[in-house]
Amino acid sequence: MECAGGGLRRTSRAISRFYGAAFAPLDLTGTQFSLLVAVNLGGPIPLSRLAEFLVLDRTSLYRAVRPLVRRRCVRILPGPTGRERTASLTEAGRRLLHEALPAWKKTQERFVGALGPEAWAALNSGLRSGSTSHGCSSTPTFSHMMHMHHAGPVRCFHLPSGPKQPHRKELLRCAPSSDGGMS
Repeated sequence: MECAGGGLRRTSRAISRFYGAAFAPLDLTGTQFSLLVAVNLGGPIPLSRLAEFLVLDRTSLYRAVRPLVRRRCVRILPGPTGRERTASLTEAGRRLLHEALPAWKKTQERFVGALGPEAWAALNSGLRSGSTSHGCSSTPTFSHMMHMHHAGPVRCFHLPSGPKQPHRKELLRCAPSSDGGMS
């Protein structure tokens, strides 16, 4: 029997490379894309909550956020208590996210298409129930974070509720494509 942990890590690395290749022309990693989405939805968001949401340790979070700060896409400021630091998206960060969303959408469609919709639904469900049954119920999966509702050229992203923040809905307006979706 193959080790589930080892198999999942290998699969995760392969999927990360697949998405990373899509973001490479934008000089963006998959982790940085996830970070931009999360900050856009929850910002200004304390770095500790951002790390928890993305299931990143402090070192990995700083390694991902530092290039975005240098590119002036993310701003790190003292939080309301003065003890925490918060991340917020700048206009440059919103533009980068806007540019990256079509690459994510295309890559997501290729990935789901290669698996098949039924296999994707089963995998997604299994990952959600697996994380919930092993003490990770407060940490949403990326699919939770990226759950989209189509409303013409506007996409609605949901950031799941957490103990420190009520449920939020934010709209990210993107230019309409010829089919009325996001370009």
